[in-house]
Amino acid sequence: MDANESNQKSLMDCIKRVPFLELKEVHASPLEADASSHFHLLDVIFINAHLPYIKGLDWIASKSTCPAFILLSDDIKDAAPAFDNDALDFLSSMEFNRFYKAALKIKKVKSQSNNALQAESIFIKSDNRINKVFFDDILYVEAQNNYINIITKKKKYTSLMKLKDAEKVLPKDLFIRIQKSFIVNINCVQAIEGNAVVINDSLFNISRPLKKQVIASITQGSLV
Repeated sequence: MDANESNQKSLMDCIKRVPFLELKEVHASPLEADASSHFHLLDVIFINAHLPYIKGLDWIASKSTCPAFILLSDDIKDAAPAFDNDALDFLSSMEFNRFYKAALKIKKVKSQSNNALQAESIFIKSDNRINKVFFDDILYVEAQNNYINIITKKKKYTSLMKLKDAEKVLPKDLFIRIQKSFIVNINCVQAIEGNAVVINDSLFNISRPLKKQVIASITQGSLV
């Protein structure tokens, strides 16, 4: 995401030279990215630190869910805040050797994500036990300060973990964040009612900025 066309071209040229990277979307502003229904499915985004009307990191912080990101800036002072906000990497130029190192980090993250997709379960530390929980049994995950509540079809588990960290280990094709405090199992959604999803006959509100992508993920093109 960059408003400067020259910067966009340099970035696209670098991406084209890396065989395991595929360019999906190009946006000049956060408003364009917010309008995309596929944004949450991206593996990583490249975002300029200084966008029109809003700083890149401020926009990242405003998102309740966001792909991994690499911050772009010619000001080295932006590096520390980038990593403080869990940036995958920081690039101060489009020098290809340095870009390729960042690309290898993307490849590693993608590999870890694929491993999670292949797995059928996760181990959760709760109540002095390490519990094996199958993804299909999880209804939703709820944030509670620095803890999460994992609600399954049979039991509730409470674990010391932030929701954003739980989001990283849950398969993207099964789970989606619907607001700041909730991640839900797409297959457990019974209905979408107004601005909420129905799971186990209970309503869970959808954040307005996320509604479009939540509906797209749940219906998966089968909405008639």
